[in-house]
Amino acid sequence: MRLDTLWNALDENGIDELKLDFDFARKHPNSQKALRLIRISVGRFVGMNFYDTFVEVFQNFSPEIKNSEEGKEMAEKLHYFKQSKVGSIAPNFSLKDINNKAISLADFKGKKYILIDFWASWCAPCREELPYIKELYKNYKSQGFEIISVTKDEKSDLWKKAIEKEKIQSWKHVSILENQSTVDKDYFVNGIPHKVLIDKNGIIIGKWKGSGENNKHDLQRQLKSIFEAQ
Repeated sequence: MRLDTLWNALDENGIDELKLDFDFARKHPNSQKALRLIRISVGRFVGMNFYDTFVEVFQNFSPEIKNSEEGKEMAEKLHYFKQSKVGSIAPNFSLKDINNKAISLADFKGKKYILIDFWASWCAPCREELPYIKELYKNYKSQGFEIISVTKDEKSDLWKKAIEKEKIQSWKHVSILENQSTVDKDYFVNGIPHKVLIDKNGIIIGKWKGSGENNKHDLQRQLKSIFEAQ
């Protein structure tokens, strides 16, 4: 609990720093340094709830800054940020799963809530969360809840061994590498663990970057409100 309190303080400090960076960027629309400052945070946890502010500040930059190489990269980041944020229609994908069976997000529309879990066998925080995720799946799978785990592993054998060792074969598993997919880019995944909750209408209703008790409790609370209210 004390560790979570420290992480919360760190997150709050990061958000305060980001707000100062926004102010600096507003006052210096011709500054490449100002663009770099906000660009650092656009894909991070601290920037997750500030899409509108990022857009407003970016639009305030001079044409020279916006049309620079870094400016064009920032515009691209904002594109992926927009399509993957809470309230947006979840980007569709069609991939082969671990059993070489086709799996499409569109197949679940109108039928199930989907949790997409971006992870990897080498990611310790990802694996530490698996017992908790297994519990969520056990509690809600019969009520219309499905999990699609998307691995960033670059070695398929390690990915498959981890699934077996952790006993998580019961839900869906796909590999970015094996599919040569850009699904992580489409969902603006810049680090793992990274989770996205999608409702039956295909709308993103929750997003969590990183691990920690706060994220766990928030996801658990959201699923409880969905399924125990039915």
